[in-house]
Amino acid sequence: MSVEEEVRAFQAEVLERMGFDLRIEVESTDENILVEMSGPDRDDLLQEKAELLETFQYLLNRVFATRLSGQRIVTDCDGFRMRKEEELRQIAQRVSQRVKLTGTQEVLGLMNPHERRIVHMAVAEEEGVTTESDGEGFMKRITILPLSRT
Repeated sequence: MSVEEEVRAFQAEVLERMGFDLRIEVESTDENILVEMSGPDRDDLLQEKAELLETFQYLLNRVFATRLSGQRIVTDCDGFRMRKEEELRQIAQRVSQRVKLTGTQEVLGLMNPHERRIVHMAVAEEEGVTTESDGEGFMKRITILPLSRT
């Protein structure tokens, strides 16, 4: 059985035992194994800033860590992550423009490592600004700063 099939079977059993009515599709790329869930109980996965979706992703990556050859398991539900990533890119661009105009740094809210990476990459595409991560632990804030003119 391939790791993708094992991931699908494991997640299906977890969802069934929890009483969720969700379909699972698993797709693999060089970088990720995407576990897409959809169905009548999708709203339950997306409550509280998609905490349950994040929990499933953490659990799957821990359970299958030794079987993943440089890949990462990413869980999604009806395109939630794609919409969230686009929203983060737009926020990073808007704040970058404001920082460039005002010359004053701005601090964004707490983000997980994946969210921070998206913001860092979006800001890197903007001229005249840079980013720094601040904080301890898993959740950190990002500061968007103007580049000093020397």
